[in-house]
Amino acid sequence: MTDAPRAEGPRLISTFTLAMMCAAIVVGIEGLPDMASYGLAGITIYAFFGLFYFIPVGLVSAELGAGWPRDGGVYNWVKLALGSPVAMVALWCQWTQIVVWYPTVLAVAAEAILYLFNPDLATNPKIALPLIIGTFWFATLINLPGLRISGIIITSCFWIGTLLPVVLLVVMAVWWLMDGQEPMTSMEPRALLPRIDSIGALVLAMLAFSFLSGLEANSVHFRRVRNPSRAIPMALFIAVIIVLLMSTAGSISISIFVKPSELEMAAGPLQVFRIFTDHYGMHWLLPALAIAVFLGMFGHMVVWIIGPTESLRVASDDGLVPPLFRRVNKRGVPSALLIMQAILVTVLCLPFAFLDMNMAFVIITAVSAQIYLVMYALMFITAIVLRYKYPDAKRPYRIPCGKAGIWLVAGIGFIITTGGIFLLCIPPDSEALSIPAATYMWLVIPATLVMLLVPILIYKFKPDSWTPIPDQLPIEEPGGDEQ
Repeated sequence: MTDAPRAEGPRLISTFTLAMMCAAIVVGIEGLPDMASYGLAGITIYAFFGLFYFIPVGLVSAELGAGWPRDGGVYNWVKLALGSPVAMVALWCQWTQIVVWYPTVLAVAAEAILYLFNPDLATNPKIALPLIIGTFWFATLINLPGLRISGIIITSCFWIGTLLPVVLLVVMAVWWLMDGQEPMTSMEPRALLPRIDSIGALVLAMLAFSFLSGLEANSVHFRRVRNPSRAIPMALFIAVIIVLLMSTAGSISISIFVKPSELEMAAGPLQVFRIFTDHYGMHWLLPALAIAVFLGMFGHMVVWIIGPTESLRVASDDGLVPPLFRRVNKRGVPSALLIMQAILVTVLCLPFAFLDMNMAFVIITAVSAQIYLVMYALMFITAIVLRYKYPDAKRPYRIPCGKAGIWLVAGIGFIITTGGIFLLCIPPDSEALSIPAATYMWLVIPATLVMLLVPILIYKFKPDSWTPIPDQLPIEEPGGDEQ
């Protein structure tokens, strides 16, 4: 391994592959049962968050990613606009939110594969733990050869393990209704209005933040496409459409044949498939569905593993994190960072052998969402600042309507994200959950504050031995490749 960019360099990826990677990094079928508890109101919730949060994230990511497509993504954007200390916070939020999320998606993946052998094993966390840890290490090793292999795996897993299960959920819901079965949720037009009769009910809707996040994480790969002025916006547009359609269709389908009180957040979609196949005596189909669910979760992990760590590698080049993290293999992959991340996730998975999975799922989702929303708030501010700081910089894609357009799009995104940060401090209200308010708040709020304090302390007390690489190009050279 070496410390400088390799002559071989990263391989170019197609617009289609980038679009699938962007969709795969956002869509995770593990979150569909959570949103299914809202019934038809899930359509309204997804429409709201899509319009005022998810689409602004996509538009801002497209402008910043096309204008500054260098390695580092959000870290480089925020550094250019707000300076290194704030960039360190943004990078830390992006990386830690996914690290604390890994154990939940791993638990869903382990349950799916264990069900193939014995359904009782799937609910035994002490038996599932070795599989959870082994799955993450395998996903890490797949990323070491670079995007040529992992990109194929991500695309294949997305089609087989995410798109196919969502289509099957829709087919099952239609089958259920055409068979004369009673829907488990109200199908009246008034059911489209979300239940916001309490703050806790509103907070539950805020968890949609966690299930519609990550579109910008693949910005570290934006410079690896031909003609970024066309490829980046097109890939993001395709990803936004796929994510919103799949998320809405999947969650609504689940609500049609599963009661909200029966949903197990940590069990994921396999529980939903089990209910349907048990009702119709189609047990023979469940093993194939379990494999599909596992592949969906696996692909979701593979696409997440490399993105934020690549940004950490760039921060190491700038001397903000240990020099060890800048080491890459001959494919340009930050292998030392990936191994360190795998060790950390292994440690974080150990407590799952002793926790209530439903409570752990919700608390971790809330903490992850809060941390990530801090990063998004900084990203929206960055987009506005860069319009004024570098008004003439090349932007192959630019949010329309000049400064008014960027203020409208990024301003709405900033308001929604900051509101979500505060609301997620309150326990959600759901039939499927029973979490004491004091327990929730004493776990979520301190955990979030500690996570935000760590990067500030790292930056303030970093040793002199963390020296930047002197021949790095200055980040103040804006402009994207318009070839």
